[in-house]
Order: sequence, then structure tokens, then C-alpha cells
Amino acid sequence: MRHGPAIYACTGRGAELGARIVAALGGRLYVPERLLSRSGATGFSSLARLVARTFHHCDAHIFIGATGIAVRTIAPHLKSKTADPAVVVLDHHGRFVISLLSGHLGGANALAGTIADLVDGTPVITTATDVEGVPAIDVLARECGLVIGNPKRIRDVNGALVEGRSVAVRDPEDRLGLSQRTDLDRFFVRDFNAGSGESTPGPGVVVDVHAAGARPELVLHPRVLSVGIGCRRGVTEEQVTHALQTVLKEHGLAFGAVAGLASVDLKADENGLLLAAGTLGLDIYFYSVEDLKDMDVPNPSRRVEQHIGVRSVCEAAALKRAGKQTLLVPKQIVGAVTVAVAG
Repeated sequence: MRHGPAIYACTGRGAELGARIVAALGGRLYVPERLLSRSGATGFSSLARLVARTFHHCDAHIFIGATGIAVRTIAPHLKSKTADPAVVVLDHHGRFVISLLSGHLGGANALAGTIADLVDGTPVITTATDVEGVPAIDVLARECGLVIGNPKRIRDVNGALVEGRSVAVRDPEDRLGLSQRTDLDRFFVRDFNAGSGESTPGPGVVVDVHAAGARPELVLHPRVLSVGIGCRRGVTEEQVTHALQTVLKEHGLAFGAVAGLASVDLKADENGLLLAAGTLGLDIYFYSVEDLKDMDVPNPSRRVEQHIGVRSVCEAAALKRAGKQTLLVPKQIVGAVTVAVAG
């Protein structure tokens, strides 16, 4: 889990500006040890060593100083546009506020605008869609809570939009909300009638729960899948994670489409199950026997019913969590774990 913004200032004036930002946005201010008289700040002896510790543990990094220093400091820690946090740089007078890294997915463009308003500076945004005043598909996806399945395709879609070409979107459930966004009609063509599995001509966007694979379109995943988990006593984190990943892969479903896990409350103390949910970044819901005992499931188990009082754990929990009556994936047994998927 990432923490709030980290603010780095190397001069006294910068520290004063950093304190204003912390007061408005929260986070932690870091200053050289020689400036530790600054109230509320944390001292550092080496900016490079500090950023090595904080970079992937904070959702944003704000450098008050030279852009070159910021670039050299963060360079060893860059991974990808989907993993890197936002990075913003401003001079210690607050005249210019530069969105340096992860402008869209990380939110650096918006953060630069917020800070510029706070310090009465000028935001500097260089992403092509913002410069041209056209929507960015990665921003739309994030605003709608969609997970990007194949980030390399973002460039194709945004490039077409910048060039003035419209993009076909297959989104039967209108997860992007385009039916309500007439202002976006000239950018996107809603292509609901194309057969499933067909490709859209040119750069396109598909919204569904299936893994992107080698599809030419940008695939966006709505978080709608509920995964029911049953397990033996003493199951390990690795066994749970392996079972989940195996079932999703075998049925072509995207991990990014998983909204959460579910099980019976008799498993609420299973450390392996809890650790797996935490590592995967998923919420886990535990239902009582009363909640699950009357659920209509396709694969009831007499042994399970005799043992814990319900005819099913994974199938019943998945259906209960999803609020559905049918399963996308019925009970699958992977070692000591059973998995079912509804959505």
C-alpha cells in the first residue's frame, strides 16, 4: 500500500514552500539535516538514498528544486507507466510546477495543477492529449474505475485522438459512460454490434473481463468479478494465489477484473487466505453459514454440508458476493483450494 505524497526541499525557501504544500495536501516534508529546525520536517543526509527507500511506497513525489536533480534521483527506480508514482517538480519560488512523470495514470498532471493553484504558479503539462485538448483514454479509464489490461496500446489510442481520428469503443454495459458524454461523440464511436472476438478496425477500445492477450485493441477491465474461495485448514498464501491465478488463466479472465474474494466465516482465521488477499491487494468478504446455506449452487457437496453446514463454500460465496444467480466459472479444485467465479 502506498502512502501520501513525499515532498523534498533542499533550500530554506523551498522548505517553507514545502510546509505550505504539506499543510494543504498532507504527506511528509523531507529536508537536509542542516534545515531540521523547520517544524514538522524529517531530515535526510542523502537525497538519493532517501528516494531509493520512498519511491515505490508513496503515491506522489514533489521535488522543490532543479528538474535535473529530480531526474537523476528517480531514474534508477523507474519501472513502467502503470507502476510509477506521480512526480512533480517546482522551483523554490513556486513559479513553475512541472508534471514530470506519470501524468495520466499516476495523476501528476492533476497534482501539478493543484499545486500551481496553491502556490500561485504556472502548471507545465507536456502530454500530447492535454496540449491538444483531447481526452486521454487512460484518464477516462481511471476516472471510471477501469483497469488497463495492455498498457502498450494506450499510445495507439491516444495517438489517434491527437491526430484527430475517432476511436471505436466496444463497451456494451457503458462502463466508460459515453452514452452520457455527448462532448466526446467526435472522439469515440460506440461499436456495440460487432461480434465478440472480432477486432475493431484501427485503434480501438474493448471493455470486458477477459484477458487482453495479444489483442490489437486497448482492453479495459471493469472490476466486477467475485471469486469464491474454499480451502483446507492450514492452506498457504502460495497455494491460494496459485489456485486463483490458475483458474483465471485457464478461463481467459483478467486478474484486473477481480473485485474481491469471498469465503465462509469459518475460514476468517486462515492466515494463508488473509495473506493472499493482502498480497494481491483484494478485499475479502466472509459470510456466515446462515448467509450461504440456502444458496442454489450447481455443484453442492454433501461432505462439505455435513462438515460445516453449507452445501458449498466457493460457489455460494462467489454468487453471494456478486449478487448473481449463475457462475462464470463453477467450482474448480486446485490442490487444497477450490475456486469459483461470478460476475
